[in-house]
Amino acid sequence: MYTMPTPSSGVWGMVAGPDGNLWLVESRNQVAKVTSSGVFTEYTIPTADAFPTGIASGPDGNLWFLEEGLHGTNNKVAKVTTSGVFTEYTIPTADSGSRNIAAGSDGNLWFTETPANKVATVTTSGVFTEYAVPFANARPSSIVSGKDGNLWFAEGSGNRIAKVTTSGVFTEYTIRINVPDWQNFWVYSLAAGPDGGLWISESFCAPCSQLFEVVKVNTSGDFTEYRLPTSSIAASLTAGPVGKIWFTYGAQPKVASVTTSGVFTEYQIPQSAIVIAAGPDGSMWFGSPAADTIGKLELVRT
Repeated sequence: MYTMPTPSSGVWGMVAGPDGNLWLVESRNQVAKVTSSGVFTEYTIPTADAFPTGIASGPDGNLWFLEEGLHGTNNKVAKVTTSGVFTEYTIPTADSGSRNIAAGSDGNLWFTETPANKVATVTTSGVFTEYAVPFANARPSSIVSGKDGNLWFAEGSGNRIAKVTTSGVFTEYTIRINVPDWQNFWVYSLAAGPDGGLWISESFCAPCSQLFEVVKVNTSGDFTEYRLPTSSIAASLTAGPVGKIWFTYGAQPKVASVTTSGVFTEYQIPQSAIVIAAGPDGSMWFGSPAADTIGKLELVRT
């Protein structure tokens, strides 16, 4: 475990950078890079109270992140070079409520605008294109680039996920799972698997009990459920080493992996975590918005 230099900074996103370091966004208006041995360098975002959320490694060799601001007031996408130089771009839609960002197959960055009900793209020079999600009150949230070249995103208001092509054509899939009242299932996190499938963690199912499952969907919209070995909710998902999907439990001090055929392995960690990412050193890194430390799980290869 490594203690973050700024107290109460909180981690809201992590990604492996092109410079061989781990990069993360902190709630106290900073972006940080961390070496594989846990040495931090923090950079202050030019805009005060940026409240950065989501971070992605861009095709231009920079790190891209969103500035939601307190109550959605900042409304910016920003990039930072590996030496800490920032450029900020204002999103065309006011109060867009941007949440998550991913690099697309078209060489652009894609992100969701949750309350605005849009998915948007920005070029590496800061040119925006926004697409209105054609499904009412979809509240798009988590977004990932799929192996099929499309962008896949979660809908926060119901039991659906959707994909959008790089030209802005949408397809929606209703999640049909084998539990009571599956209509109230909604997605917390998405990850693109090495087998081309999209992996889903559930966030809430009301009025039914929590599901304690992860779900895989193929690009044709067929769903497969896998029961978690621990009765807890999976939080953030990410693709990781050895062809597995990795996730945190959120409420449990554990990190787990699952193979594309649904075989789980769990690892005890010192504290519960929300955020997880595959680091450039081959380890799995984890942290939480509520903690002043981040940690890594070193994998022994045999």
